[in-house]
Amino acid sequence: MELKHIIGYSPSACLNLKWSRLPHENIVIFTSAGVMITMDVETLQQRRFFFGHSAPISCFDIASHGAILASAQEGKNSIIRIWDYHTARCLSMLPMPVVSMKCLSFSPDGRFLASVGKDAHNKELIVVWDISKIHKNEKPEILAR
Repeated sequence: MELKHIIGYSPSACLNLKWSRLPHENIVIFTSAGVMITMDVETLQQRRFFFGHSAPISCFDIASHGAILASAQEGKNSIIRIWDYHTARCLSMLPMPVVSMKCLSFSPDGRFLASVGKDAHNKELIVVWDISKIHKNEKPEILAR
């Protein structure tokens, strides 16, 4: 069985909408509940589905080189998932000490990922991760909190 299409968009959970960074693609990336979807805007075909979140996605970003994505879910068990763009395979899961995820952003070179959320005491928390060795199956490390 192969999924061909998801109907829906979740702007209340995630206001992000991104374009693929690859020059030969006219692909838009959006979310529907706990799934990220890539859709070719010329053919209107959905190409990739990024499954794995257990709650709605609250934010996501794509690295400038276009090879990896990051998506976050909020709640008691907030996590960030790092994805391989081409295969839609989850490369790593990063547990977050927050209940509300607001923003994810890759550094220009794609080596770092910054995240913003609120902890259980309603304090803003910025966490910067070193994800430079993620393709070598090494776990990302927190550089700053």
